[in-house]
Amino acid sequence: MNEMSNKMKKYLIVGLVLVWELVLFGFTPSQNDFTNSYQYELYESWLKKGNFKTNFPSSFFKEKIVKQYKNRKNEVIVVEYDWENYKIFNQKEKINFAIEDDATRELIESLIYRLNCDDEMFFQNFLENSGITIEFENLIHKEAVDSLWNYFGNNRIELINLQTKKTTKNPKVIFTEKNGKQFTCIFPPDYKISLIKEENISREKIDKTRTVKPAGSTKHKIKPRAISHGDLILEDYIALNYGKMQTKELLQNKISDIKKFVKKEFPYHQVINSGEDYAVSKQLFQDKYSSNLLLKIQKNRDGIEIYPDIDFSVKNKILRTSCGDSINLANLNSREIELISPFLIQLIFEHRAIGTKLLNFLLIHDRVSTSLVVRGEKRQFYEIYSYANLLLLLNKYWQDRIVYFNLRDIKKVNGYIEFRGYLFAVEPATEIYDFAEIRFRLDKDYKMDLIMMFLYPQEQLRG
Repeated sequence: MNEMSNKMKKYLIVGLVLVWELVLFGFTPSQNDFTNSYQYELYESWLKKGNFKTNFPSSFFKEKIVKQYKNRKNEVIVVEYDWENYKIFNQKEKINFAIEDDATRELIESLIYRLNCDDEMFFQNFLENSGITIEFENLIHKEAVDSLWNYFGNNRIELINLQTKKTTKNPKVIFTEKNGKQFTCIFPPDYKISLIKEENISREKIDKTRTVKPAGSTKHKIKPRAISHGDLILEDYIALNYGKMQTKELLQNKISDIKKFVKKEFPYHQVINSGEDYAVSKQLFQDKYSSNLLLKIQKNRDGIEIYPDIDFSVKNKILRTSCGDSINLANLNSREIELISPFLIQLIFEHRAIGTKLLNFLLIHDRVSTSLVVRGEKRQFYEIYSYANLLLLLNKYWQDRIVYFNLRDIKKVNGYIEFRGYLFAVEPATEIYDFAEIRFRLDKDYKMDLIMMFLYPQEQLRG
């Protein structure tokens, strides 16, 4: 096959996106990727202010590119590049606040992007074109803009709150940054603003009002969540925490009674031990999704280690695990089956341990970047720098759930092995559940390459 031109490669990428919805690429825009030199200079000015490197994943959609960066605190910053005919015509910095309509969100995110540029010109031009007026420290118009710009100097703005202010004339939005300083955006009088929900979402407010539910005394009482996220719904919990570093808890020398530990972490399961082996089982969810695990315990001078039992058999290209799973590998050859079967089993066990402290022993994939799409009331997109970080985050939220997980649809696509995982985090009392479809891809060395999670909160069985 003849080598394709760069243009043809670009068309191929876009075609794949239409099928997959999103694909990760290490994309660094060049001047030719922008509609004009002004947009390219805007892009470079934003990079310069944040001293950002560009070697992070990107996701391509039909109407935009989503790319993540990391700031000096190693926090993830997500940027959207709106494009048409493969040319970028607008740039926005995503913010984690509840905003009612998309047009207002895009306007504010575009403004924040320009305020975080190195050259004040881009911020001033945006205000002029949008008709927005700035108020800051009893100043207004150009004086307020200059004073605000001088206040931030070489530092990026970090918002902790947005708040609407009702007026009889011009709609206003009050921005509060991390040091408590506020500035106000005054919108044109004819602008139909539908902004922040009345609960006035604020990171500080949420952090201060979180409470821990009391632990139950009976065997099957729902366990308290380890993180005190109060009544936050899953969408808000992720929006608030997706960029925060999560850490494993070191438990090797903290467990004196292994059987008691396993039973406490799996109160709704049957736990049977034979020597150093522990079988954890429960009836299937929807008659096909399993939460079973088979664990092996190893004691050493530093405490204990807990491993998944990765014993398996393969017959007629059907992989059968020690805890009862059957996985069709008909699309793979014998060598591929031999190489990836232990890995698939470990992947299954890792996900079934979500919501328990056992995950600290079974967690893998600490450096695999991940795309997360949350499909709640509104569709939200996140770039997560580490799949392990995402699982640890969900682990804290789902500590009162039973997690079921199966692998399916294992096949070869363009020479790469791809497959899907289906996860249900079920509330035992109500059977309301959060559902995730997870798409995995291995590279040519059979190591995890791409992970994409589509998360559907608060689903319910229907009769």
